[in-house]
Amino acid sequence: MTLVYKTVVVAVGRRFGKTQGALMAILEHYRQEKWKGREFRAAYCAPTNRLVAPVFDEALKMFGGLVLKSNRTEGWIRLKGVNGSLGATISFWSLEEAENHRGNRLDFCVIDEAKIGRASCRERVE
Repeated sequence: MTLVYKTVVVAVGRRFGKTQGALMAILEHYRQEKWKGREFRAAYCAPTNRLVAPVFDEALKMFGGLVLKSNRTEGWIRLKGVNGSLGATISFWSLEEAENHRGNRLDFCVIDEAKIGRASCRERVE
């Protein structure tokens, strides 16, 4: 699967699997050959810490044997290298203080539950 988009918006009902799909998209993007010799950096963002925590646990299960190490308190998972890449770091951020994340270079970013996030965060993305 080759992902060739810049922005995708998924607007479907509750319990449709959007979060699992987002985690799968991060993993599929990471598995592409273009990361050969490079580190892949991605982030999963949600409006509050309460919404981020269960997704972190779900990601640990989903990424399984690829996980080298993780830190739930700081919100990151380090993955083994695949297809010649130097590995990946997936960060899990709350957008309660979105200014804290300025200046971070990312190769892929998911903003989940954007409708309930702060308006200032949505405006920057739109």
